[in-house]
Amino acid sequence: MKNRKITAIILTAALGASVFTGCKNSAQATTQDKAAAETQGSSGGAQAQEGQSSDEVREIKVAFDNALFPIAYLDDDGNPTGTDIEALKQIDEALPQYTFTFEGVGYDAGYTGLSTGAYQIMLSNAFWTEERAEKYGIPEHPLGASVVDLVTRKEDSDVTTLKQVSEKGLSIGPVIAGCGMWYIYDNYNKDNPDAQVEVPPTSDPNAMFDIYEQIPQGRYDAYLVEKSSFDNDVAAESGAYHAYYDQLNGVEYTSVYTYPIINKSETDLLAAIDEQLGRLYDEGVLQSLAQEYHGYNTFAYVEDEKKTDIK
Repeated sequence: MKNRKITAIILTAALGASVFTGCKNSAQATTQDKAAAETQGSSGGAQAQEGQSSDEVREIKVAFDNALFPIAYLDDDGNPTGTDIEALKQIDEALPQYTFTFEGVGYDAGYTGLSTGAYQIMLSNAFWTEERAEKYGIPEHPLGASVVDLVTRKEDSDVTTLKQVSEKGLSIGPVIAGCGMWYIYDNYNKDNPDAQVEVPPTSDPNAMFDIYEQIPQGRYDAYLVEKSSFDNDVAAESGAYHAYYDQLNGVEYTSVYTYPIINKSETDLLAAIDEQLGRLYDEGVLQSLAQEYHGYNTFAYVEDEKKTDIK
């Protein structure tokens, strides 16, 4: 299996019940979320791996951003589900030394808890980056895959690449520097020094939420979003921004693998999960879950070189 690691990290935010690729700053964590994570960290932190009895079943606490439909969310009965959660449930069954429990939390509270030991795993639809790999454990094998759309106005529907955005002099909406989409733009600029795109940085985590309104208004011309966001928020009749569907065009631009993020000290857990992820991929389980929850096999986009090129 090909393992393509693109230096980016998706930090997702919810628009209605779907995924919108964004970036959350740890400073945005609510006092309540931080307090909850810190309390759990002091009373239920990660056990030391050394000295654990070989027949002891250890609880592994999995935090997830519960607005990541259809990747990780709560169903109508309040049960955790989604592509990533269902995959981890199968991994749990294959690892008798562990039992996984899932807790939907805010993005910042999840990562705060991961650092303090309140949680051992965080699900946030994350890309691989060198920075994140230095701070946390990331498996070699992916858990999921995300398809990224390039959104423009209908009259610019012939624009399917960032190079064309540059050639036409189209403007890009503001992006939080260092977030997932920022790295995709940055990688493009590094590969295309003669056809750069200007990406205005922002520290406002809400700046991208109105992009579906701002592009039709002419404030900006193009933007990268997750395909699932465009499908659920714009294309779907129930979407929060469906009113703009006739004015917007979304075209598949690129795709990347995504990974569970694991507490750095959990080396045994990381190795066990990595092995199981490889098995689930080889058996086609991850692809089937993507087909079931997304309606299409997201992995097929990553494996198609035409889709993975940053162009």
